[in-house]
Amino acid sequence: DGLWLATASHDRSLNLYCNTGTVAAPVFTRYRSMPFKGVVESMCFLPSSSSASSSASASTCTHTLVAGIRDDNYLHYIDLAGDSEPAVTRVNLNANNDDWVSFTPLCLAPSPSGSHLLVYTDAKAGRLIIYQTRTSRVVRNLWGVEADGMSQPSAVWSPSGRHVFASSEDGAVVVYDAGDGRRLGRLEGHEGVIRSMVFDAEEHAVVTCSYDLTVRVWPMSSSTDNNNSSSSVGSEVHEMQHVDTETCAMDL
Repeated sequence: DGLWLATASHDRSLNLYCNTGTVAAPVFTRYRSMPFKGVVESMCFLPSSSSASSSASASTCTHTLVAGIRDDNYLHYIDLAGDSEPAVTRVNLNANNDDWVSFTPLCLAPSPSGSHLLVYTDAKAGRLIIYQTRTSRVVRNLWGVEADGMSQPSAVWSPSGRHVFASSEDGAVVVYDAGDGRRLGRLEGHEGVIRSMVFDAEEHAVVTCSYDLTVRVWPMSSSTDNNNSSSSVGSEVHEMQHVDTETCAMDL
């Protein structure tokens, strides 16, 4: 909603800025600088409704930022409420609650409802984990992407929350059924690593941009997104093709 802005750096800090202006004419003022013991590799805001309803300070919390740190086996849930000091809750990434660092959370993506959080890891086996938000409970493991400790991956949910799209180092997008964890297919077309990805709710399409200097649009019908039949969804995924390609005028 334009109220908060967060930035992170390899200096192991996260800066929070609050909009003291308007959405049309924003004026962001630094609110807090938060140090961590490792590099802040990933962060995301939870949907506003889930921030307030899930927080221990539900009467005052307006937004929640989640941060993933390298060399740290905890996610940091940062509840923001006006001029008050941010309330930070650490949640162990290990389901057995030990303090071993098993992986780095390279990308965080909340489900549309905010009830679940997808963590894209740097595990060599290509592992993504769906957690119940604010808990260490692993709901689902997704496998099959290519990534390593130096990757900068992206992942998004479809509006229904039934499907997950994750970039892979080989330039493809891997599509999953979030309900049973099955890999439904791959969207192929980029000739370079995908740098970023979003789901355009209005066009109901996945939009990807890559180091191959192109932006590609991959449409998915809303009826398929809401379809309970994995076989039907899988069939459409195999038929999904980018319908629009724009070459970016930039030198890399």
